[in-house]
Amino acid sequence: PYLIKASTLAKKLELNDLIASSDFFLAQTYIGQNNYKQAEKSIREGIKYASISRNNKLSKDFEGLKAQVERKR
Repeated sequence: PYLIKASTLAKKLELNDLIASSDFFLAQTYIGQNNYKQAEKSIREGIKYASISRNNKLSKDFEGLKAQVERKR
């Protein structure tokens, strides 16, 4: 719940790097819970915000998470 609140506040403040980082950790959490639908949603949003903030490392990390979800399905 705290990470979701932090992400919501980061969106209001337009802190794109923080939004992407929050989505990354949320996606990892959802993968751990086998909630792949929510993980994919967080990954899509995270890729969007990582791209906006031009964070190439985080973009690559999201691609790795995306592949992980595909393998687990």
